[in-house]
Amino acid sequence: MKRYKSQDRLIFLAITVLSILGIVMVGSASIGAATTNGSTWAITNIIKQLVFCLVGLFLMIVISRLYNSAIINRRTWMIFYVIMIGLLLSCLLWTAEKGTQAWIRGLPFGLTLQPSEFSKIVLVMILAYLLVDMPKKYRLKHPTTYRSLQSYENALKMRRIHCIYKPLFVVLVAIAVIALIQNDTGTAVITLAICLASFFVAKERIYTKVQNLMMIGVVVVIVTLPLWYNFIIKGYMATRFQTWLNPLSDVTNASQQVANALIAITNGGIFGVGLGNSTQKFGYIPEAHNDFISSIILEELGLIGLALILIPYMIIIYRLLKYAKHASDPKTTIVLTGIASYFFLHLFINLGGVSGLIPMTGVPLLFVSSGGSSTMAAFVAIGVAQALISKENKIAEMKSQS
Repeated sequence: MKRYKSQDRLIFLAITVLSILGIVMVGSASIGAATTNGSTWAITNIIKQLVFCLVGLFLMIVISRLYNSAIINRRTWMIFYVIMIGLLLSCLLWTAEKGTQAWIRGLPFGLTLQPSEFSKIVLVMILAYLLVDMPKKYRLKHPTTYRSLQSYENALKMRRIHCIYKPLFVVLVAIAVIALIQNDTGTAVITLAICLASFFVAKERIYTKVQNLMMIGVVVVIVTLPLWYNFIIKGYMATRFQTWLNPLSDVTNASQQVANALIAITNGGIFGVGLGNSTQKFGYIPEAHNDFISSIILEELGLIGLALILIPYMIIIYRLLKYAKHASDPKTTIVLTGIASYFFLHLFINLGGVSGLIPMTGVPLLFVSSGGSSTMAAFVAIGVAQALISKENKIAEMKSQS
């Protein structure tokens, strides 16, 4: 009970608001497809989303009470990593959907599992171990204490391999599997960005040069985006860039979803058309209860709907970053920063894509969009965060009493 009381209640309140909003809006957005999927389609999706939230809530409570950063250590980190990669590769056993092989199918009740959603959290926890404990294990002594210059150079080489190259290799292999083998570019981009955020807050001096190079790399990628579009990006990704630059270019095919999402947002205006009164969910936006659910929320609830999304998300992100900044353990700083970036990126990419701010990528709005894997992964992430927050609050309480 004490551990529960030391957790952050504002974060719990925020995810409660988002989850309730998600359950209600999944039902509302599903009504539009009832004519093709059956009269019980909306009720079925509401029940499924409710079950996903309840299972996720159970996982969150268990993890928030049991998780400890020591779970990932020199004996276990490779086990977690191999299992994660194995699950990602196992998706190849099932047929692709919309060109992507990212799901494990054939589970009870016809459910599917997307391992890449959980891999984002696992990678952050593994990086926290590698970026904190490896520099300690391979810390250099004063050069004069080594038997020879060669011994010192060997120690320096081992430090680079284990502290820099190993974490980079771990990340790049996972990204390659998601992007090249599963063909899931959106998830790969988010995973890479989360890992970059984790690298940026690593405090050991050995990472300063790597952090600077990463910052330069990010700037170069952003500045050279036009060249990427003109000479490198091909196929369906080029189509997404084209629909982003001109959402009205092909409203009956490639840009259908983006164009109709913009129409939905315009229809909503300030006050919205009213809960359940969306017109765009009736065949104009396919599967409106998934990645495009935010457009239905904005159409039906207007700015109130936008506030119901943004305010809880901002609370979650702000509180996580606040604890990360003042954490006593550098591993906690990395994990909480990674989880905060996880929520921020899903929010930014989903709303940015729907509103035409950035090219559309199939990314769910966590806790709100329909989907078992994304919903449960979000609850798991909060469970990990609450466990670390509880630990930090207890440490702060002990210091105040001493």
